[in-house]
Amino acid sequence: MATVYEIVQGLSQAAANAYDGATTDDGEQLNAGLQREEGDPILDKRVMDGFGVRFYGNMMCLTYHSEVQLKEVYASGFEGDVEQRVADIASFLKKEYKKLTGNSVSLTAEGEIDVRVENSSRVRSWVLAKMH
Repeated sequence: MATVYEIVQGLSQAAANAYDGATTDDGEQLNAGLQREEGDPILDKRVMDGFGVRFYGNMMCLTYHSEVQLKEVYASGFEGDVEQRVADIASFLKKEYKKLTGNSVSLTAEGEIDVRVENSSRVRSWVLAKMH
């Protein structure tokens, strides 16, 4: 049985392995479920997005942030899309944790996802999502 400290270390290392441009041992791009990994990195417009993890005792807080256009926000199912993206990131963290430590970890959601959209102008908007 792993201690909380060992689990926190493993999940922190799994999150650190998801930097932009990370590759597997075979030289393939590492996919963490982010929008920036989709499409061609040279020809397509790069999407600024990422995630972070914080720990409160035995609880992990997974935060996701990304640039969005307002037409995406007003489309139906936007919150579901963001929740699916967070679920993909959690799945990546579980797989990476298993690869690093050899043990499995379960991440169960506490409550609902908190999705907040902010803007700095009529052109620039971003989404901040948080799930415990």
